[in-house]
Amino acid sequence: MPEFHELLAGEEFSFDQWTERDKIAYAAGVIDGEGCITVQRNTHRGFRLYVQVSQHIKGWPLLDFLKDHMSAKCDNFYRPPGNRALKRTAFWGGQPAYLFLKKIRPFLLIKSKQADLGVEFQEQINSVSVPHWNWGHMVDWNTEMIQFAESIRSRIQSLNSRGRNQQMFF
Repeated sequence: MPEFHELLAGEEFSFDQWTERDKIAYAAGVIDGEGCITVQRNTHRGFRLYVQVSQHIKGWPLLDFLKDHMSAKCDNFYRPPGNRALKRTAFWGGQPAYLFLKKIRPFLLIKSKQADLGVEFQEQINSVSVPHWNWGHMVDWNTEMIQFAESIRSRIQSLNSRGRNQQMFF
């Protein structure tokens, strides 16, 4: 019996046979099992919502699926420090991360709370952002907004550090 990553890479396999609902549910399963939802602090532009999945070589067809069917961006290959294995990451940031989380949220089981916090964060950002000539939109990172972002970030980090069995709600 071939492993799943071998099926994904096989010539006879095609995600085109799947319904849109199947693809969204599959992407949610990938995020629940392998993904990370977080709010990161950026030195120059405040805080930003991120969703990402990293995989070694066997998982690259999975990342291609996320890029081709879920509008993920994929970074270049890299080797983690002290590791010989190549690694690649699919990610969404800011508004694309928000739209992706809204799409997969009904199917999330393990990371549903992190997704809800990420959506809440981005909706607040969207409500106070103003157009910027170079960066699309900007937020005035005043004390109140920084406290809000730090609070959401801290709550997501707390959920992420609890471990798989403690995150599940059923």
